Amino acid sequence: MRRLLRLVLAVAVTAVCATLLAVELDGAALGAVLAAVEPAPAALAAGVAVTLPWWRGARLAALLPAARRPGGGALTRVAAEVLLWSFLLPFKLGELSFPWLLHRRAGLPLQEAAALFVLVRLADLLTVAGLLVLGAGAWPAMAERGLAGVAMLLGAALIAAPVGVIAVAGRWRDRRPAGRLARLVEGASHARTPAARLAVVGTTLGVWGSHVAIAALALDAVGVSVGLGATAAASAAGNLAFALPVSGVLGLGPQQVAFAAALEVAGVAWTPAVAVALGVHAVVAVTAVALGLAAWWTSPGRPRPAPRSPAGSPR
Repeated sequence: MRRLLRLVLAVAVTAVCATLLAVELDGAALGAVLAAVEPAPAALAAGVAVTLPWWRGARLAALLPAARRPGGGALTRVAAEVLLWSFLLPFKLGELSFPWLLHRRAGLPLQEAAALFVLVRLADLLTVAGLLVLGAGAWPAMAERGLAGVAMLLGAALIAAPVGVIAVAGRWRDRRPAGRLARLVEGASHARTPAARLAVVGTTLGVWGSHVAIAALALDAVGVSVGLGATAAASAAGNLAFALPVSGVLGLGPQQVAFAAALEVAGVAWTPAVAVALGVHAVVAVTAVALGLAAWWTSPGRPRPAPRSPAGSPR
């Protein structure tokens, strides 16, 4: 019953957001935009989307000491599977697979895997918020009020903040190793050196910078130019909305509304903004599902059916 209720609510979220997207949509203009799509930038966007699990896996590797890192691409496969379940399961239930998969596929203790989940998601939140603020400085309303410089400083501070968060969490872990909070930030104790902490920030920027690149390529594919700052703001707005626990079916919902609205604020007409929002979602979702299914199928820790004898009965 609960599963059915979640599905109904997810469909309702998607329906409401689809209505918001369609209210001011010009059908003829949308057809013209889709007919003029350039295949080369669209293909490049798909190529960039393929790298997303690698960036996420590299970030996990940066948070683990060399002796604890599983080989064979296990962390990349875990990242791909988490993306798969994040798209397939509504209301961000797929996020719950993160610590479980690190435990099951990569052999990390469940508590430590949960701690890494908290740290990684906090780094994501700070970085995406930083990109949103940084990119919002390019909006005409911000420039007119002289707030572009403030947005740049605040955005850069948010993007750099994970370095401080990891350092503070590691020190707390050292001072109170038996406390509950210390156990919650267990993963931070491994990123001891400035190089390790910068690697976490760099790979996090690799993840969300790739999302900005996908958005820029999608805009290029439909012949719309708004500048890198506005593109980053739109990408960040969409990803922050996707992080909300109200996502719809296959991730269709608030993400596309926020993405298109951010482009409209930057001066893009609503119809091409919606087309780009849906195009970005299609590229990321299709790639995530394909790579996630491949990772799930090839993961050594995945339960597999027992082999059958020629007669058809289990051996």
